[in-house]
Amino acid sequence: MPTSLPILECSLKHSIEPVAFTQDQEEQIKTLAAMVPEMVASLEGGLTAEETATLSAWYLVSQKWVFNVAATKLRDTLQWRKDFKPDKITAGEVEPEGVSGKSFISGFDRKGQPLLYSIHRLDKTKTFDRYLRYCIFLLEKCIRVMPHGVERMTFLIDNGGLGVFNAPPVAFVSKFIGIAEAHYPQRLDTAVMLNPSWFIFGLFRIISPFMDPVTRAKVHFANVGPNDHLNAGTSSSSTSSSGVNVEPGTGGWTNIFQYVDPSQLPAQYGGTHDFQYDHKVFWELIKKV
Repeated sequence: MPTSLPILECSLKHSIEPVAFTQDQEEQIKTLAAMVPEMVASLEGGLTAEETATLSAWYLVSQKWVFNVAATKLRDTLQWRKDFKPDKITAGEVEPEGVSGKSFISGFDRKGQPLLYSIHRLDKTKTFDRYLRYCIFLLEKCIRVMPHGVERMTFLIDNGGLGVFNAPPVAFVSKFIGIAEAHYPQRLDTAVMLNPSWFIFGLFRIISPFMDPVTRAKVHFANVGPNDHLNAGTSSSSTSSSGVNVEPGTGGWTNIFQYVDPSQLPAQYGGTHDFQYDHKVFWELIKKV
């Protein structure tokens, strides 16, 4: 039965394997964490000890344990958060970008990680600065709905019906990816491009060289449609129906059900959650997160 209620609480059983660090890596994390209080001295509220340790580990991992680079990147992010104030973006400021339902949060993957959706064909904005802030607003909301112990999210991008005349500008996409890579390292677990067209592969080839190889490897492609859950256990949805070869360095074609249980996936993407976006309902709920 159709519902306008998004899934914002994880009810699935999930387990996150703790990351194991070597003794030397643990020492680097402690050293960088000890530098953070001075970095955040001018920030409102500062950071808790747990947040400090987590951030230190993320930046060291993302910079392949090159300490000086990780410290610089972390300092840059703390300054960016002070200037951009992503956690202070108000619902009222960005609400016009959410009316169409082009981006929303609903459901959790098999690891208990929130699902963030983007449906580019619904994007009619001409105010890309506000759209960028809306994307960051949703990223911050994703972090808030993460169950205890979960630190990453899965990004599902619906590319159906996307072409030259309704695609977001390359500059906007590149800027968003740049912010996500620089200031939200280790937050992305998987990104799946749903129903990609020839145009998407062309666009991806333009953007791909500017992406971090680690991020690029997390990008997968899947063709999905209603009732796919009936064949969730088969490989029918794990390959391209168009025979298109994906960009080297990506995760390649995949089966969406490898990552998401049908109960968490909207029916239009092959799941059993017959979710239909209703802005008033979604907005009232997301404001409370």
